[in-house]
Amino acid sequence: MLIRLVNSHLFDSFIIVCILLNTLVLAMTWYDQGNAIQQVLINVNFAFMAIFTIEAILKLIAMKLAYFKDGWNVFDFIVVVATIVALIIASIPELKVDVSQQATMIRILRILRVLRMFKRAEKLKIISETIMTALPALASLGALLFLFIFLFAVIGVQLFAFGKLHDAINYHVNFQSFFTAFLLLLRCATGEAWNELMFDTARPYSILNQCQHDQTYEHYFANNSKTEGCGNTGLAKTYFIAYQVVVG
Repeated sequence: MLIRLVNSHLFDSFIIVCILLNTLVLAMTWYDQGNAIQQVLINVNFAFMAIFTIEAILKLIAMKLAYFKDGWNVFDFIVVVATIVALIIASIPELKVDVSQQATMIRILRILRVLRMFKRAEKLKIISETIMTALPALASLGALLFLFIFLFAVIGVQLFAFGKLHDAINYHVNFQSFFTAFLLLLRCATGEAWNELMFDTARPYSILNQCQHDQTYEHYFANNSKTEGCGNTGLAKTYFIAYQVVVG
């Protein structure tokens, strides 16, 4: 009879409703919260913890070792045990253990219980299974994109390392090292102001842009490690447009 209860649609629906309500309660926190409201929320969280603990105990009694064959049951069991352990440690002041970070992690795990709705919603389940099936292909695609960004970063350092700093190309965003060039290209992959970066690296010599043609390391060190090189309009436009076509 107990196994029929824990596997029933009504019992599962009750637990799902409790998970949704618990998630709502966990979200009800704000700055300068009154002590009375805070105490009510704590008591409600204790009530939900008791419900989830009873659920785990009932399923353990009914299903025995088969309980741990379901990934969601294992996840629920970990959350329940971690919550109880954190409460026990926090209730013993002699231990002088700060469990604030652990409590935050437990709250996150409790919120992740909402994902159990995938078991009930067929369309969500299909979408999640499709994503999981496509993960190996997505990993290969990500590796390919990483390789392209790596290559463009190396090329960018070769072409624009000595470029003069302006507005978009500045102390933090430039091609003076591989690391900063790689981060710059990651930003460009999102489409964030990549055209402004292109215009700064394309600025030729002019009255408003006093720069040096073909700056060398000797000029760089003689100028207190400041880049004063001129941009190259053709190379800059070809480089950034090609990057947007291939990666962006």
